[in-house]
Order: sequence, then C-alpha cells, then structure tokens
Amino acid sequence: MTYTEQCAPLIRHIHCAMEKEANNKLREMDLTVSQIYLLQALNHAPGGTHALTLKELERQLQIGQSTTVGLVQRLQKKDFVTCTQSVDDKRIKIVALTTAGESICQEAESHMVCVFDHMSEGLSEDEKKILLTLLRRVQQNFIPNRDSKMNLKNI
Repeated sequence: MTYTEQCAPLIRHIHCAMEKEANNKLREMDLTVSQIYLLQALNHAPGGTHALTLKELERQLQIGQSTTVGLVQRLQKKDFVTCTQSVDDKRIKIVALTTAGESICQEAESHMVCVFDHMSEGLSEDEKKILLTLLRRVQQNFIPNRDSKMNLKNI
C-alpha cells in the first residue's frame, strides 16, 4: 500500500470523527462547529475588541461571503453576535460578539478541549509535541501564495 493510500483515509477519518464528536457536543448548545469557529475568531480578535469586519471573517475562516453572512445571521438570531455598519464606510459590516456570545464561546471551547483530549488519549506529552510540530509543518504546505509543488495530475 502506498503512502497516499495509507494517509488519505486516515486524515479523512480523523477529520470526520473530530467534527462528528464536536457537533454532537455542540448540538446540546444548538451550535455547529462552523458557528464556533466564527465565535472563536471574534473572541480572539486583535486588541480584545471581539469584533471583525465581515471581510476579515471571510478571510480568517476561509469561507465565502454568502456562507459567512448565513453564519452571522443564524448567530444574530441567537443573540450571540451583532452586525452593524461601519461609521466611516456604510458598505463595511462589523460583526461583534455579545456578552451571551462570549459566554457560549467559553462553554463551547471547553467542549472542544474534551474533543482534543479524546483525540490525544494514549499519547505522551512528547508525542503530543511531535504531533503538533508535524501538523504545523503540514499546514505550512497549504499556505496560500506559496510556491506549490503540488501537481494536480498526481492527485
């Protein structure tokens, strides 16, 4: 069995299993993983503002405008975020975390810790450090605007 034939199914299985487990835990809170990613992006916004423009959210989450707008609208209905126009430029929408959003974000993050604890069961601290180092290295291979060696004919 080739390297690709071994790795591809493992990566997909891990991703699906983590997302399923996270969604199961988050379902109790009436949230999805995608919604949590958005809330976390706002929670960790630069300068402690808990706010980002819609464009900044799109870039950070690497999702399209319509998807971002849909997530924001669903989170607005739950009173976890607000969406207002910029004072300087009415075309710019600013999404901000509400107090309820901050609370639910903290609760969801503790659920996510459980998912990652489950994922790393049986790994020593050294193995966890090695895994993190390897994942960062793999991530670097997918940074946009980087000379890519990926040949789509080989996929």
